[in-house]
Amino acid sequence: MIRLEFHLEGMEWLILKLTTEPERLKRAAMKGVTRTAMQIMALSQEIVPRKTGVLAGSGTVLPVEFDGQNVTCEMGYGGAASAYAERVHEDLLMSHAPGKTAKYLERPFLEEGPKLLEHIAEALSEEP
Repeated sequence: MIRLEFHLEGMEWLILKLTTEPERLKRAAMKGVTRTAMQIMALSQEIVPRKTGVLAGSGTVLPVEFDGQNVTCEMGYGGAASAYAERVHEDLLMSHAPGKTAKYLERPFLEEGPKLLEHIAEALSEEP
């Protein structure tokens, strides 16, 4: 399975919120990570090669988890397409239909990943 993981580092304001409002921040972080992951997958679905549809159909975003310290969201492609998902993702010379491309998960991640903190901040502003 091709996987992406989010890790937050060096965010002083998050640390401050964590110490003063831990439950509120935890909920906001989980919502923000979920929003970001869902947006990445939506963009990925637009460009993932669809020769048979099996690869596109294997796209998954698993529920966000919190282990007491880390918020984690696993997403990727695989399942019934696990035998070839990584090759299709990595092979820049492979031919695809117009608008479909290799790096179908990495490209949306690089585009949307930087918006993660915005999504957490939005979710934090929605928290009571």
